[in-house]
Amino acid sequence: MNLRLLKIFALAFTFYACEKPVKSNGGIGDEESFTFVFDKIPMNSNSFEVDKLIPLETTQNNFLSNNIIVKFSNDFIFVFDDQIKDAIHKFDQKGRYVSQIISVGEGPEHVNSIDDFIITEKNIEILSGKGAYSEIIYFSLEEEKIVNKVKLDIIGFSFEKIGETYYIYSSYNFPFAEFRVSKLDLQGNIISGLLKNDYSGKMMPVVERNFFTNNGTTFLTESFSNKIYELTEHDVKTKYVIDFGRNNIQKDFFENDMMIAFEKLINNGFYSIRNHFEGKDNAMTKLVFQKENTFESFQLIFDKQSKEIVKNKLQGPWIELLQCPIGITDTNLFIFSISPQALLQNAELLNLQLNSGIEIDDNPILAYLKLK
Repeated sequence: MNLRLLKIFALAFTFYACEKPVKSNGGIGDEESFTFVFDKIPMNSNSFEVDKLIPLETTQNNFLSNNIIVKFSNDFIFVFDDQIKDAIHKFDQKGRYVSQIISVGEGPEHVNSIDDFIITEKNIEILSGKGAYSEIIYFSLEEEKIVNKVKLDIIGFSFEKIGETYYIYSSYNFPFAEFRVSKLDLQGNIISGLLKNDYSGKMMPVVERNFFTNNGTTFLTESFSNKIYELTEHDVKTKYVIDFGRNNIQKDFFENDMMIAFEKLINNGFYSIRNHFEGKDNAMTKLVFQKENTFESFQLIFDKQSKEIVKNKLQGPWIELLQCPIGITDTNLFIFSISPQALLQNAELLNLQLNSGIEIDDNPILAYLKLK
């Protein structure tokens, strides 16, 4: 079974979290969603060129993989390595290293784990797992210390804050959570549950990043769903549906034993929506297709003004160059995390005149790209 990039945790025992009953919101409406038939989306080999680069400065204690989560404030860039998962690092807007903000470990000003984080005006808010539950930890940017902790009655792996509301994603598995998404107030009290879990066996949660906020809009994607949801402080709605035809997840997927279900899934082949970002004029979605020993990446570009959509199968050097999207700027530049090695090897392809100083083993580079 080849489920690369899906981090499925296998435990030798069944784990039941202590949870309070959660009120369902009665479902999520699809009335205003756009539906695209994947096979009918025209293929367009989009190519990009570099508008600007922000190399993230490399020091002795901040080595990063290319699998990073990046959040921006007005003055700084905050980076979390989603592969190493050891600390949140702070850079200035030119990529110069400022400091390590908070790290995983024992003792004062350390956290048990970092599953996700968000940046607010005053704090970094961290979602941290504590075994039977999760908590939100508030780290003051001004005081540079932990100033508050809120214990949650659910286990979460990804989260977002919109206004006075938290959304927590708990993944697929009823023993962990009755609902895949929970809506909470700022005190951590559960308001309602969304996307009810249909499977109650021993499947462990798929741990991934689920919420993607860009230019004030927030979207939710799931590995085993062909829907992209848009979230606001008060509402969740289906924004896009992608019909993958015979490669849609089978309707009986969650009714079967998971070993049998996954084997059937891989033999048939399936698409997984990995992320979705929207700017003022464009939206960008990353998809992967998996079947036995096949692994393919696709990029969808949606023009929000004309309502036209094209797909691009990533091939050759573009696979590595575009594998880690970060977001879209308000001036329609597409941001990617690119390794120095990939950038140096493909400078001509990107129509790029590289300045000296970038070394092959340096930290990733934030590349702001525009469509040619």
